[in-house]
Amino acid sequence: ILPVFAELDAKQQLIETIIETIPAPTFCKDREGRYLLCNRAFEDFIGFNKKQIIGHTVFDLMPSDLAGIYHQSDQALLKKMGRQAYEAQVEAADGSRKDVLFHKATFLNKGGSAGGLVGVMLDISERKKVEEGLRQLDRMKSEFISIAAHELRTPLTSIQGFTDFLLEDDRSEKFSPDQQQDFLREIYQASTSLG
Repeated sequence: ILPVFAELDAKQQLIETIIETIPAPTFCKDREGRYLLCNRAFEDFIGFNKKQIIGHTVFDLMPSDLAGIYHQSDQALLKKMGRQAYEAQVEAADGSRKDVLFHKATFLNKGGSAGGLVGVMLDISERKKVEEGLRQLDRMKSEFISIAAHELRTPLTSIQGFTDFLLEDDRSEKFSPDQQQDFLREIYQASTSLG
């Protein structure tokens, strides 16, 4: 009997070592949403220690708005079984929030039903900042193009209008040489404003 216990203990140690060495925050919950285990990366990420985490639910650790999101997602996953991925925020013990991508999967109990779930979080806060910066640049580009188009339209309208006057076949009858010179000056001024 002792070798069997030694083998079980060795397997348990191996599982715990693997979970602890995963660099991403990793956790496991039962069907009721109580944390069964987590790794050091998870503790560091949310700012709570294992004693504060194990046996507790997200409602004990997180603000109600976030806890509700996690709980609803967990219940949907446990109902359909399989895998799930979604973006949300996580609030650390110090009150700071980070954007994360959750990857969760159910595990089965001996009876074949969902025994709980395993989850991994990936911090995507920097990616979100870059995406927002790109959206802001895109808005600035659109605004610049709109302003530039407006600024070009006014002088081009003047150039086109005065050029049309001068190109009319019967211009000698309509406009005096002084007026024609004035038109040319207007065309010149409008074209220099484009430079």
